[in-house]
Amino acid sequence: MLNIGCATSAFTRDVGIEFILGKIYGSMKKTDFDLNLAKVYQRAGLIWRITKHIRWFGPVMRFLPNPIIDWLCDESLKSMITFCENTKARIRETVASDTGLIPDETPSQTITHAILHSNLPPEEKTMKRIQHEIRAMVAAASETTAQTMRLVIYYVYSDIKILSKLRAEIRAATAPHIQDGTLDLANLEKLPFLTAILMEGLRLSPGVVTRLARISPDSDLFYKQWRIPAGTPTGMTALLMHLDEELFPEPTRFNPSRWSSDEVQKSTHKNWAPFSRGTRMCLGMHLAWAELYMLIASLVMRFNFDLADTDLRDVVPVSDNFAVGVRDFCGVKAYVTKYEET
Repeated sequence: MLNIGCATSAFTRDVGIEFILGKIYGSMKKTDFDLNLAKVYQRAGLIWRITKHIRWFGPVMRFLPNPIIDWLCDESLKSMITFCENTKARIRETVASDTGLIPDETPSQTITHAILHSNLPPEEKTMKRIQHEIRAMVAAASETTAQTMRLVIYYVYSDIKILSKLRAEIRAATAPHIQDGTLDLANLEKLPFLTAILMEGLRLSPGVVTRLARISPDSDLFYKQWRIPAGTPTGMTALLMHLDEELFPEPTRFNPSRWSSDEVQKSTHKNWAPFSRGTRMCLGMHLAWAELYMLIASLVMRFNFDLADTDLRDVVPVSDNFAVGVRDFCGVKAYVTKYEET
């Protein structure tokens, strides 16, 4: 039996780390898919919530001596410490081997290269700054997309009509373009039903479910008849927007068909914001889209999943962990067989 919850975490983490650091971390190759590391990312929401309100908690934890940390930590946190040390070593290697070439001339680009070659002043290109940026990006690239994948896999394989229709669409559209069994992203992006499934998955499981606040420090904001004074925090919660029943009838129902009309997409576009909006929207949204298209299409055309010991409670949001918190992120399990086209 395959633990899909852990496998999707390993997949997005490996893809994200390779994209960000230029290194294959190898979670997918491990028998438990690096379960302990996935647990830490799921629990990070609790720490984030504490440090948000108790501001001194985070700095104190960072300055604890290693013997005390080892005594306090369970195996999951020890896995994270090892990961952070490996990441730090990789960043040092990249900084030490940097050739000074401009980005377009460097054979292999990473986020570290981008920071080093940016127009930031030298005092903002420190190891500490780069480490913080990399850790934040790796976290943002893992459980956010993984949870959407888990939800989509659950719903697609729970409904034979959706699964059959999706397979038929992918088969008809991609067969002439498949080379060596590889699906082409550009062709997948043109498929309306696959796109609708992913949009519906992102509606019910957006990358971030916490309230995202913004402040206009110098000028007032105006919304309809209201004036919002400068310095007033305002914000949105994507999941609550996505569950507005006036815009999305039967909002908790997984219904890809709701996206079949261009008119519906236009009318709801402003309120569908799984990657946030504006200048602070998700930097990695195109990578996330590519992962979703490629993984979901590849799975449905290659494998049958017989879901086991799994129900809706394993994929629906139950807590604000910054990203989506579910009852058990490792709760989606299935028996796997090869899909043979008839």
